Amino acid sequence: MHKHLLALSMGVASLALSTAAFADSNRIDLRQVGNNNNIDSIQSGNNGTIGDIDGPYNKANQYGDGNKLTIRQGGNSNTIGGRDVGPANQQYQGFANVSDQVGNANELFISQEGSSNTTKYRQNGDNNDRRGGWNTIYQSGSSSLVDFKQDSTSRAGIGNGIYVDQSANNSYILLDQKSGNGRNEAYFIQQGDRNTANVKQTHTLGDRTNSGTFKQYGGDSDLKAVQTGGGNVMETYQVGSYNARNSIDANQSGERNSLNAYQSGFGLNLISTQTGNDNTVISIQTGAYNTGNVSQNGNSNYAYLNQEGSYNTANITQISNGNTAYAYQGGSYNYINSYQNGTGNVAMIRQNR
Repeated sequence: MHKHLLALSMGVASLALSTAAFADSNRIDLRQVGNNNNIDSIQSGNNGTIGDIDGPYNKANQYGDGNKLTIRQGGNSNTIGGRDVGPANQQYQGFANVSDQVGNANELFISQEGSSNTTKYRQNGDNNDRRGGWNTIYQSGSSSLVDFKQDSTSRAGIGNGIYVDQSANNSYILLDQKSGNGRNEAYFIQQGDRNTANVKQTHTLGDRTNSGTFKQYGGDSDLKAVQTGGGNVMETYQVGSYNARNSIDANQSGERNSLNAYQSGFGLNLISTQTGNDNTVISIQTGAYNTGNVSQNGNSNYAYLNQEGSYNTANITQISNGNTAYAYQGGSYNYINSYQNGTGNVAMIRQNR
């Protein structure tokens, strides 16, 4: 059974729209133009779509300020949103954009229950959603994907926020946040094995903070995070008894940088590169194949690394300015190479064989 439901609303007054579809292979296309509108959509079944992946004119769009979009899907292989580029890699313009909110102070809530679900969504504007809570995406099944972008580079405002919770195996988060003078924040949790996250936060004006807290609970998980500009802060956790190939790869490029990383169990690996200004790196890795590798290039550097046991390796390089490094490795094959180039260098290294 195939159903196609098109919901279209336009206006500047407050408007609420609810849709529901209960069967397999449903499709819902949504568009609202105006301010303070509300969409609440429910799909139950498999292979449903909200905002068709083949675009450009099948979409889930809201244009205006103060809008709210709520989507709930139950079932497997469901999709929200689609590509954000058109033929010949030309981005769709105006109302042809696929699955986005354009405007300020908008709010998004997405819940997908089942396996192999996909969310691809874009927000362009400011203060989406930083008023009373963040934009929220829940996925409770395995092999799910979140591809989310926020862009407020054209505004010097408050910034944006996103919260993502994935609670099964083989899931993937792709997050890209860009801001002008606003503060972007991201918080995600992945629970399960073989999960992957790739995060990029870019700040183009001022020193307002891009902040990320990234938690992975389970085995064989992987995180890559890049923060560029502003008063960057990053916090990462990887926890689980089956974390055999854990990896954190972080890169911070400028101004008020900080990284706090924690890993617990087996294959562990950390590479953190911070280039410029008030850098801090703290990393604690416990158990088995530890590696490490921290490089800070300039200004008020501080690095602390604690690795508790087995094949340890640690390389800490700090080139210039207020450098300090503590390193501790507690047992087995230890090796530390710490190199500090200039100014207020201090290094304290302890290894227990």
